[in-house]
Amino acid sequence: MKVYVVGEEQLFNSSQKENIGKYGGIVFLDSNNYIENIINDSSEKVVVYDPDFGGWDFPKDILEHSQNLKAIFLGTTDKSYIDLDYCNENSIEVFNIPRYAADSVAEYLVMYMFNCAKKIPLQIKNNNKQEFTPMYEQIQLKDKKVGIVGFGNVGSRIANMCNGIGMNVCYWDRKEKECNYTFISLEELFSSCDVIYLCLSINDETKNLITDELLNRLKTNCIFISCTGKSLFNYNLIEEKIKGDELFGYALEEPNKELSSYERNVMVTSEYAWFTKEANEARINLWTEIIVDFLNK
Repeated sequence: MKVYVVGEEQLFNSSQKENIGKYGGIVFLDSNNYIENIINDSSEKVVVYDPDFGGWDFPKDILEHSQNLKAIFLGTTDKSYIDLDYCNENSIEVFNIPRYAADSVAEYLVMYMFNCAKKIPLQIKNNNKQEFTPMYEQIQLKDKKVGIVGFGNVGSRIANMCNGIGMNVCYWDRKEKECNYTFISLEELFSSCDVIYLCLSINDETKNLITDELLNRLKTNCIFISCTGKSLFNYNLIEEKIKGDELFGYALEEPNKELSSYERNVMVTSEYAWFTKEANEARINLWTEIIVDFLNK
């Protein structure tokens, strides 16, 4: 079975490439013509896809015009950028890489919380000029109430770290978990928490979950942190609240966006939350294992 890799050859080390190649020819494709190469091959094949290389919108041409396409191996936990319904209907298996970066992402998001609580964005934009004015007055996180929306691998790790600094942790998930933290409704969470983490996966069940009614419950001293981009909530409403001094802080990942382009206490970075040496090594190892397991069936 042919293994087409839409990604740089140095993604995998020589041992990993050898393991994958045992079960079929492995071909690394140029980013400019990879679609044609895959479509024009009528033999049985799988596609290994790195969205940072091929683009964050899996090409429909590959799905609709490839013959004998058996599986797609995504280099991410996220699967929202591929048409899963089409794949299911046409017996194309889709694999992601679960849990490889939970610790790294959780640490990054807790960093967001500290940056907002200590008004680091405002200090940076003021070139670190010292001014003891209300604009730069911070908040202490100990004893504050933190609510986590989505209590999976990342959310539960954030809960443990917040608990460790003396915060009162509560959460909402589709079902209550066996843990030491308090399960509450979304309405109560959005109304009562000083810090809110949005840790939901992007799917049909979550895309309409965070309503304007919930966002309008946010306290004016709340820090709102999203690790899901801006697609699961009304970003414009959050931005209006920040501009109107109706939130204490807001943090998100948005590539190539300058800190100075946001008013007030907004912490923005590119999508580096997962990008640690440890997580990247785990990602490639798991990716290789998943591919080899499938080919070895």
